[in-house]
Amino acid sequence: MKQYIVRNKNGIDEVRFFIGKSGEAFPTDQFNLAVSWMMSGQLNAGAVEFVQKIKNNEVKS
Repeated sequence: MKQYIVRNKNGIDEVRFFIGKSGEAFPTDQFNLAVSWMMSGQLNAGAVEFVQKIKNNEVKS
């Protein structure tokens, strides 16, 4: 899996994301949230939001 770091606009806080083989994205420091996404079928929505962050140059790999 590929890991990315998402930084807030203030450049201080960061959330590490992993991209799974099928393109899903989830924060590594919020494993329970990732499980919730998977269980509720919202994982794709999270990946879409993550891709939007990449397009907005808010992500460093």
